[in-house]
Amino acid sequence: MRCAQCGWENPPGARFCGRCGAALAPRTKGSGIGVLIGLVGLLTLGVGALLGALFFRAAPGFPPAPAPSGALPSPQAGPTSSPTASPSPTPSPTPMNVFTDPWAYCAALASGIPDARYEGPSDPEPVARALIAKGVMAPGEPFTWRCKNGRVYACYFGATLPCWQLDTRREPHSELINYCRENPWTDFIPLAVTGHGTMYTWACRNGQPVITGELWEVDEEGYAPELWYEIPPPLPSSGIAPRLTLIEPHFGRSGSVAEGVSDDGQVVVGYSLNARGGDRDDRTMRAFRWTPAGGTQDLGTLGRERTWAHAVSGDGRVVVGGYYVGDYAWRPFRWTPERGMEDLGTLGVNWADALDVSADGSVIAGYAYVTTPGQAPGWAVFAIRWTEASGITPLGSLPGYRFSHAFGVSADGTILVGETNRGPAPEWNESEAWVWSRASGMRGLGRKAPWGSSAAREVSDDGTTVIGLLFNDADYQSWADFPYRAFRWRADTGLQDLGTLGGERTEVWHAVTRDGSMVFGRSQLSTSEWRAFRWTPERGMEDLNILYREAIPSGWTLRAVMDCSPDGRYLVGWAEGPGGLLRAFLLDTGSALR
Repeated sequence: MRCAQCGWENPPGARFCGRCGAALAPRTKGSGIGVLIGLVGLLTLGVGALLGALFFRAAPGFPPAPAPSGALPSPQAGPTSSPTASPSPTPSPTPMNVFTDPWAYCAALASGIPDARYEGPSDPEPVARALIAKGVMAPGEPFTWRCKNGRVYACYFGATLPCWQLDTRREPHSELINYCRENPWTDFIPLAVTGHGTMYTWACRNGQPVITGELWEVDEEGYAPELWYEIPPPLPSSGIAPRLTLIEPHFGRSGSVAEGVSDDGQVVVGYSLNARGGDRDDRTMRAFRWTPAGGTQDLGTLGRERTWAHAVSGDGRVVVGGYYVGDYAWRPFRWTPERGMEDLGTLGVNWADALDVSADGSVIAGYAYVTTPGQAPGWAVFAIRWTEASGITPLGSLPGYRFSHAFGVSADGTILVGETNRGPAPEWNESEAWVWSRASGMRGLGRKAPWGSSAAREVSDDGTTVIGLLFNDADYQSWADFPYRAFRWRADTGLQDLGTLGGERTEVWHAVTRDGSMVFGRSQLSTSEWRAFRWTPERGMEDLNILYREAIPSGWTLRAVMDCSPDGRYLVGWAEGPGGLLRAFLLDTGSALR
């Protein structure tokens, strides 16, 4: 439905224009009189003088936006004055500052809807792309945008969602009155009668319309803030086109997964296994190290067939992971080109794994089990820190907790992060994320309501930022049945829920940039489908499949990011292709800025 006021194309059924706020109902007699008066003004004052009076106030600098002529007043509308005849020549209107970029326009306008000073597309592609990447809407769906406090905000119309200024009038209009005359006792008056722009719910009581509640909160400019998303300007590009590399499985396996990447993106580690889609046979895992020049290199074994690689040092020379030793038991390893795969030892029980490594490969984080004779359940598991000089050192647990696991280590090896638990395997319930340093020991990061537990997964290279999971005390083996969220922790913000792409679950592993400004992982859409994401404080969560769609082959979807280079340029994880094919990937985004 096209707006007669500004020409904006609105979705079918809309009652108010999403651009200027004007009513889309047929014009009334009063509006016809207004047109007639305007024509008289054109004849008596001249086109130039009338436009100057209507659209531009005599003030230096950027002129204010015109007041919309719809049924609702605009908060930007200023006082009006009647032009008077003057014997002197009519001054020319103040020249317009014209913009084609929404962010430059809003920086100048401060607040308001686009007017004649904006000459760019009515539906700017960067704004649409941001809404799609946030999971707010699908490609091709209608939206609108405006300026607020110098920034760009956008709203998706959806099922005729009110992206215009809301009707805050408490006095019933004629349609409400007539409806209640015909339906004197109705608990809810349909929006088709009240108007989709109302902020209230209405009912009929003894034939009279009454307000029963509020549909939306309203901001100072008359809009529903929960429907509007801030859209940061697009990040500058390096000019290098993004490139996706799918890493083929090796050792006769059908699928592959990448878990670690070197700082320069030239070394990727992970494992191959027999897999298709969500069906994976972990009994067939085989660790690899991949380079562009040498392809996939099998890391060998320590007498067993089942191996996996979790992480790689910054220079790509040290790989850490685990290998299966039978009877549902495994041990940690460290691999280098010179010495191959070496066993790191245990704390006396063959349940131990190496999960992360420092930038220079000298410090390894993980966990190891120990026996506890005379203490139920007869065993314990502790976070460990390994160095070649000291071997495995258990870090204990937080006071009041029984067990702990270390998942991440800082670039210099001085800070480790993980989780501590009260409940035994496999539940690991009542968990709390922690940070460990030699100077301060293990410090808990707490929890964040409404989640009952937290678990840290990685720490940024500079040690300022921790990422992990927020969840309730559900069995780890049944997480698919329960909601959970990724968090980002900093000393000044505490635990921050990163949200989702529309579903109930978000997960992270080791993918956080050097300074903690970017986080990557996977999140569910409202359909429960998993998508790889990027999160920043400024832009929130965005779908990598949208941001880098030009680099992704048809039929393939990036499902998860496991690790990233310190600058965020190189991302690794796994993708799903036609027929459920599972492939490790290396995504070169072209730049840390995109």
